[in-house]
Amino acid sequence: MKQGTQKLDSSAKNNGGTGASRDRYPDALRAGALLVVVFGHWIATLPRLENGLMTTTDHLLLVWTGAGVLTWVLQVVPLFVFVSAAVSADGAQRRLEQGHRQLHWWAGRALGLARPTVTYLAVLVAFVILATYTGGRLLGPLNHSLTVHLWFLMMLLGIQALLPLSVWADNRWGLKAVAGLLLIAAAVDLLRGGITAPGELLELGTRVTGSDGGIGWLNAIVVWLLPQQLGIAWKRGRFSGLGCGLALLLLGLLWLAAAVASGYPVAMVDGAFGVPSNLLPPTLALVGVMWVQVGFVLT
Repeated sequence: MKQGTQKLDSSAKNNGGTGASRDRYPDALRAGALLVVVFGHWIATLPRLENGLMTTTDHLLLVWTGAGVLTWVLQVVPLFVFVSAAVSADGAQRRLEQGHRQLHWWAGRALGLARPTVTYLAVLVAFVILATYTGGRLLGPLNHSLTVHLWFLMMLLGIQALLPLSVWADNRWGLKAVAGLLLIAAAVDLLRGGITAPGELLELGTRVTGSDGGIGWLNAIVVWLLPQQLGIAWKRGRFSGLGCGLALLLLGLLWLAAAVASGYPVAMVDGAFGVPSNLLPPTLALVGVMWVQVGFVLT
């Protein structure tokens, strides 16, 4: 009986605690972020009707330019990565201390995400079959709107595979690890934009998003590692409180204003492929969204 209780306690610890011992605030944040990711993509898809039939779709960002500001709130990927890292940090630290491989934990995460994803795709397959036999025209006009948001899962799994490295970096450098990632992200955008003189910084966003991705694709790792590193630091109490939250909110809004003024797109998601983008690859402008969302969590 005692051995069984020890196993149960160990299982509870490995899963982040249960019952009253588990902090439900991060769970609520992640659940809310997931809902925003899914429904945000659907709401942004605008059907175009002709004679009562849907013939194609538009994107909200292409129809209403002011909607770009809404993405400062609706682009919740930084929030999800931040909170997921905070929830997983203690478990990753235990595995490091005990010499356990992280692969088993990561595979469990992948399987947990795969189950609902496969269910969702199975429903889409059923629609495809139904449309094939009935002559339905639903799937064609919706195009990639049904699956475009699944990129988020691949990115999340990729970043979480580096969670042990992020925990090790926090152990060694604390918040300096965050500063180091910021410097790398900034250097990537400066190189991508071909900045050679201080005066050219006023056009940084225009030059960055007007160029090919090139070296900018390094920020597909660095920019998403930033909220993960911050989430670990938050979990360990390296920053907290209302004052810090309000300061980060202000920093984020000023950061975004400066980014837009230098030519980065207002929108933090893409309304169409092949246009200037903060997402493909990620830019410094997305870091401003991260500050806003982390500040919101603390506040």
